Amino acid sequence: MNATSLIAREQVKDFICDAEMLNCRVADADMALGDNVGFFDHEGKLYAIGEVVRLAVGIREVEIIQLFSRIADDALVRVITDDERKNRQLNPHTYRPSHLIGVSFAYKRLSLVDSVAGFNYGIYVARRVHEYIHIHIRSSYAYATAVIQRQERDAPHTFDVQAVIMSFYPGITFESFPRKPVSFFAEFGAGIASVSTARPDGVVLDEEFAGQHLLLHAMGGLQFSHQYWRLQAGIAQQFIGGTGAIEFTTTLTFGLR
Repeated sequence: MNATSLIAREQVKDFICDAEMLNCRVADADMALGDNVGFFDHEGKLYAIGEVVRLAVGIREVEIIQLFSRIADDALVRVITDDERKNRQLNPHTYRPSHLIGVSFAYKRLSLVDSVAGFNYGIYVARRVHEYIHIHIRSSYAYATAVIQRQERDAPHTFDVQAVIMSFYPGITFESFPRKPVSFFAEFGAGIASVSTARPDGVVLDEEFAGQHLLLHAMGGLQFSHQYWRLQAGIAQQFIGGTGAIEFTTTLTFGLR
């Protein structure tokens, strides 16, 4: 069955669904109790499958049993047959985008060369592997500065310090309520970080921290989701070798089909 014939069989009906996309009310007098109902876009892709669970005059209450993506307001609605479902003749939307790419921005405080603060910029690529889980790769660049005091030749000296951290780490993210527009998330990852610390005149500080280090990453916060984009805001804790870092971060991602 091609998309053209599928669309021709669909009907434009008035309907309204609750915020969680669990139940919908469809203006239709012909659907029978127990009918399977499909919600489609105008290209024939399936948003959701539901079942008629209650009849009223001119209204059918449909319980959503499979949600592939949030149902658009202009969705087309029709009864679908058991053969269509069993023979996989339906073309479902991906439940949320299966691929995500985005950028991150963070304020970072490092327990490195006393304490330095700066900003972190990064890119983010992810793939959904389960309704509640996706795997990701983050790559970031952090630049932080501070004014510190060191004892040199029996006298205290105050000078600026610069810290640069470049990191690359894969990980996994868990979502609490993937069907809702707002949910909690937890993210974990491990990878490699390259660290360098120096004064503006090029003098290297704390050489034991310079070089490649194991990075452990954990983050949690709120996630705001849409069919094609996602915004995360959270707090992350990172351990880089023998150092520690805490950051307040936001990540904006866009879905790719």
